[in-house]
Amino acid sequence: MRKKIVVIFLILIITNLPYLFALLMQGEDLIFGGFLLNPIDGYSYLAKMQIGRMGEWTFKLLYSPPGGNGAFIFLFYIALGHISRITGLSPILVFHCGRLIASILLLIALYRLCSWAIQDRAVAFRAWLLASLGSGLGWMAFPIVGLTSDLWVAEAYPWLSMFSSPHFTLALAITCWVIPLIGTRVTVKQVILLGVLGLLEAGLMPFAVVTLGVVAGATVIWKFMVTKEIFWRAILAFFIPALVYLGYQYIAIINDPMLAEWNRQNITDAPPWWDFIIAFSPALVLALVMVVKNSETGGRDENKVFVLWIILGAIIVYIPFALQRRFMFGYYIPTALMAMMLLSKYKGYRRLSFLLILSSTLTNIVLLALFTFGILNHNEKYYFTHEEGEFLACIHLASVEDDVIAAPEALGLLIPAFSGRHVMLGHPMESVNSTDIQEKIQTYYNGETTISVLENACSCEIDFVVIPANALGLIGEGISADDYVCKSSEYFLFDIKQ
Repeated sequence: MRKKIVVIFLILIITNLPYLFALLMQGEDLIFGGFLLNPIDGYSYLAKMQIGRMGEWTFKLLYSPPGGNGAFIFLFYIALGHISRITGLSPILVFHCGRLIASILLLIALYRLCSWAIQDRAVAFRAWLLASLGSGLGWMAFPIVGLTSDLWVAEAYPWLSMFSSPHFTLALAITCWVIPLIGTRVTVKQVILLGVLGLLEAGLMPFAVVTLGVVAGATVIWKFMVTKEIFWRAILAFFIPALVYLGYQYIAIINDPMLAEWNRQNITDAPPWWDFIIAFSPALVLALVMVVKNSETGGRDENKVFVLWIILGAIIVYIPFALQRRFMFGYYIPTALMAMMLLSKYKGYRRLSFLLILSSTLTNIVLLALFTFGILNHNEKYYFTHEEGEFLACIHLASVEDDVIAAPEALGLLIPAFSGRHVMLGHPMESVNSTDIQEKIQTYYNGETTISVLENACSCEIDFVVIPANALGLIGEGISADDYVCKSSEYFLFDIKQ
């Protein structure tokens, strides 16, 4: 127990120290935005939290003009926003506290899963280390092919999930807790708990429900073929509430014009097959060998769920579907467990397992080195200026909840996250019709079009416009340089309702 607590403590330090370092390196003129891995999506999580800070529960796209009725989705981040509002803590602090708590829950649930799957405690401990800290061979491939999935697809790996966001991490924790109950007889208390967890999983990560459903369904079918019994209670308890909520989400999204358009352009393709192999190796290669051995010998019943996850998980990732990459959710977990199971069958497995863990953590070490380099150089993806922070605060004070702001894309990314206001452009997925609007905004800043053209492009009324200082002389149509609401060295904010 003491060794496990020490490991959990060390992992929490590793996944949080870079953020503390980035905070300490802010300097006099810079503010750390709070995100290192994929800041674009990170800011979108803060924007969702802003909805809760405004006292609401209905999700609407802040990266697009107001429209439709919204839906009760992304409730996790909206709830974090309510916590921020009630406690008075900053949204980014609440976000990282949520990430820290979710990381602890994942590490506990993952250890429980490893102990259930592997009888030998020493082997289970090593499997836990590999699953918690491991990744692929992206460190080796990076100089040749650039970023492979193990360097950025956070939902596929426990370590990347713990480093990046609480909703991926918590969804993985739920998955790890549920798997041992699949195909077993459960008590009434467990049935109730499974129902609650099913709802949470659907709200946190809808595609986790699909992935787990495919694996769980196949496991129950296999058990029926072997025992002629159907262990249905756990499956129904978890998946009925989850599917009801997923059904609501689907209906709400397709019946809301803004959310339907967002869903249409929200495409996450699967990586190339060679990327997939690199991103999960060397553990994947060993796991596939273990899958073959398990099929030949029968193996332990507990192993079947991981065998099915490895096989079916890879298949559904490459089913033609707009969001197929999401099915990589948690794929490293069965890969790591099966790889360690294989090594445990050979003499000298301690040395082999050490080499596997070492080689599988190098990508994360390289990633931490890249973050450190970016922090030391004050990468603009990680930081914005104090002037920009004051400008964002001015936008919040000068506007009201449903106002629409036309702004350059870089600033448009920050406005919903830090002021809670709608923008026309700012996020590649959540800004509806972003390509056309980006073109129209640029032509406006070039003095080649008017506000009315922008309003036609977004089918909305624009309330404020942010004009870069170097474009101020090109803008006409009632914009006077003396009538700004607030300014910085780079931007001017104008209220065009007046």
